[in-house]
Amino acid sequence: AMLAEPGTRRPSSTGDSMHRYLLRARRAASVLLLLLAAPLAAQPRAYIPNEGDNSVSVIDTASNTVVTTLALPGVASPFSVTVSPDGTKVYIGNISSNDLSVINTGDNSVSAALPLPVSYAYHIAVSPDGSRGYVSGLF
Repeated sequence: AMLAEPGTRRPSSTGDSMHRYLLRARRAASVLLLLLAAPLAAQPRAYIPNEGDNSVSVIDTASNTVVTTLALPGVASPFSVTVSPDGTKVYIGNISSNDLSVINTGDNSVSAALPLPVSYAYHIAVSPDGSRGYVSGLF
């Protein structure tokens, strides 16, 4: 079942109305995911995707300096980032190659590129126990 914002009605059969309806539903689902996400503790490193050159910069948050830049071979347009609840993994959503890169925070190695069933992985969330991941995008 699709969610609709209060005061809206189901779309007509036109493509334009359906597009607006889906955008509202996606926005509502994104807000729900953000409300359900557990807050993260302060991390000593920040992982910043560089969409233009398909890499991730690792920044030391204490000194505000780039520690390293990780190349993401075979992926395109890293965009979204989330950290596992235990802080051992960083997940990067790659919006043009439709996959998820997994970075081990202990040694900053890229351990996997997992294919996704959605295009444009805009938002990523991990369950509080780390057993499940959630990605919103376009089907």
